[in-house]
Amino acid sequence: MYEGKIVSLREELNKLRNEAGFWIDDELYRRALTVAKE
Repeated sequence: MYEGKIVSLREELNKLRNEAGFWIDDELYRRALTVAKE
């Protein structure tokens, strides 16, 4: 349906953090979501 597009940045960042062990600073996480209007 949305192949190749990110529907929810929050969901994708959470997957990276929780499932892939990707580290992202909390401030950068919040800024990215603010810019994406999430």
